[in-house]
Amino acid sequence: MTLDDLRAHLAALLDFAAPETPPEFGVVTHAERDGYVEQRVVFRGPEGDVPAFLLVPGGAGRPLPAVVVHHQHHGEWHVGKSEVAGLAGDPLQAFGPAHVYGGVCMIAGTLTADGDIVQLTGLHRLAYGPLDGTPDRRLTAITEALSGAGFDSEATATITQQMWEKWLFLASLGVVTTLMRSPVGAVLAAPGGPAFTDRVIAEATAIVTAAGHPPREQALTSLRASITNARTVPTTSSMYRDMQAGLPVEADAIVGDLVAHAERLGVDAPLYAAAYTNLAVYAAGRDI
Repeated sequence: MTLDDLRAHLAALLDFAAPETPPEFGVVTHAERDGYVEQRVVFRGPEGDVPAFLLVPGGAGRPLPAVVVHHQHHGEWHVGKSEVAGLAGDPLQAFGPAHVYGGVCMIAGTLTADGDIVQLTGLHRLAYGPLDGTPDRRLTAITEALSGAGFDSEATATITQQMWEKWLFLASLGVVTTLMRSPVGAVLAAPGGPAFTDRVIAEATAIVTAAGHPPREQALTSLRASITNARTVPTTSSMYRDMQAGLPVEADAIVGDLVAHAERLGVDAPLYAAAYTNLAVYAAGRDI
């Protein structure tokens, strides 16, 4: 079957005839994104103007294959095409979750001045699995490929929950240490320190719960144990160590996005908002 035959066959199946000439369209807005260009365009359709997004890979100086994404809105007109473009609604709608596994890597490491990555403890665990938790025949082969490589490998049906719980862990330790500019043990030893750490954990718990992923008790127990053990075991966060070394920090990914969730969901999180502002000030100072 030739390409023209395939086009004709698809047109017959869809009861849709492609126009002989491409429709004209206008570019309403143009924005440079991370790795691609986002254009809001309008083209003429059978029932009037049709607004759409055109996402083009960055640096594309040649014709490229195109993917047409049809979307639903279910009466939520503010979501519609913005959801599949990754700008609103469920972030999983922006790509094919059936083709992507979620993953959680647990390791305590740091970057030296020479650029070496140093493992600080014996923790080295990798968990992975389908984002929706449904059985997947590919999981056995992936587990075999990731086993016996010197780290703990775990296939799981609850990877999305584990990802949210790791975010809770990273954000809590990050806020405690960067906002106070001290290791957790020093914070606990200061007046009001234990109450401060409790409030940090409570704010993060409220945010992820409102987002539909309440942390399981074992996750909260592990987080509280890490805080408590910091009285005798030196405990910091990667963001704190990066700040001390004058390096870039993951402010947006770890804290800023959680603050955005809080604002969208109406959760009061003043400590996280203050921590994000603090990190933003630090990041701006590095650029001066």
